Amino acid sequence: EEAGHSDHVLCLCTHARVEGLAASGGKDNALVLWDAEQGKVRHRIELGRNPLDLAFGHGPCDGSLLAAMDSLPGEEGQALVIDVETHQLRLALSASTVGPGCAGHVSCLHASLSGGTLLTGAADGSVRQYCARDGSLVLQYNSGMRDVNLTSLSCDGRYIQASGDRDEAHVLDTRRPDRPLHVLRHEPVAQHVNGVTAQWAHSAGTVMVTGSDDCVVRLWDVSLAQPMLTSLPGHSAPISCLAIAPDDDLVVSGGDEGKVVAYSRHSAPSVLHMQSGRWTLGRDQDNFLSQRGVLPAAAGAGHG
Repeated sequence: EEAGHSDHVLCLCTHARVEGLAASGGKDNALVLWDAEQGKVRHRIELGRNPLDLAFGHGPCDGSLLAAMDSLPGEEGQALVIDVETHQLRLALSASTVGPGCAGHVSCLHASLSGGTLLTGAADGSVRQYCARDGSLVLQYNSGMRDVNLTSLSCDGRYIQASGDRDEAHVLDTRRPDRPLHVLRHEPVAQHVNGVTAQWAHSAGTVMVTGSDDCVVRLWDVSLAQPMLTSLPGHSAPISCLAIAPDDDLVVSGGDEGKVVAYSRHSAPSVLHMQSGRWTLGRDQDNFLSQRGVLPAAAGAGHG
């Protein structure tokens, strides 16, 4: 173990191609590059502001590290593009505006799989897409939300999702970004806790999964006029995180009640109705329970 930060760690990311390369950002206004295999610090970069989100680039831009930056009152937020080898700043993008009652920080970012563009979501409710090569602005969309704290591109790069502290996720078609293709809504709640979290499928470019404070996971196909495919109950508290397996065969959600629920598309159709295809892991059960038609009993046994 090696201490890389002197205060809370706010964000982490790993490199998709370079084994063992990781980065972390902390409340000490520092960004640390790690050799994760050795547990050693490779380099420390003082930023002067807190990095709120990090991502390595892909494809021709996989030598870059992207950082979404906090801001001081009255300052515009920035997204930084840093060269991983030289540790030099390549681009500083103005990615948030400041207005009455509006913070200026950049909350999140996302690098396209092609390496051609990057997305930012900010506290002014905006989503911006930039050319990764020269930082030129490709598109800007104002969601009307107080903060966009999660944004991402579909696997084919055609659709953008933007979600925040409300019960909705905005979906844009990059060919017509002036207005949303869909505003995907969960049931309203008296008090927002986590807002909406969302994940795109890895192989189906139009399929997305969302979870929200209404304790329900929803499956969508944004190419349809009525995009909701189904809802997946299973939680008794707001949903805080989602993941989809690389082969799209498993959707996993985590909730504030300390429970993880996993759904397999290869299990019986009753998985959609909380019966034989659902796993539960967390405070309610110590064991990861295998279900018929999903995993062999030996593979499912063990403690969480």
